[in-house]
Amino acid sequence: QREYGDDPVARARQQHIALLKKAQRRQEVLAATDRLILLAGELRNEAAQHEAGRSMKANAAKAG
Repeated sequence: QREYGDDPVARARQQHIALLKKAQRRQEVLAATDRLILLAGELRNEAAQHEAGRSMKANAAKAG
């Protein structure tokens, strides 16, 4: 009650904004996770190519 006072409309608006922000953060985390998975897959593929004779220096530069 201290945060919103006695105004139920203001309270509902603030709660709605909080839910929207939470959903946006979740989407950002999911996007970052997808990107990390993609990069890990690329690095794994490049490491496998290294075993077939490719330079590890190129892989290290990309990872850094």
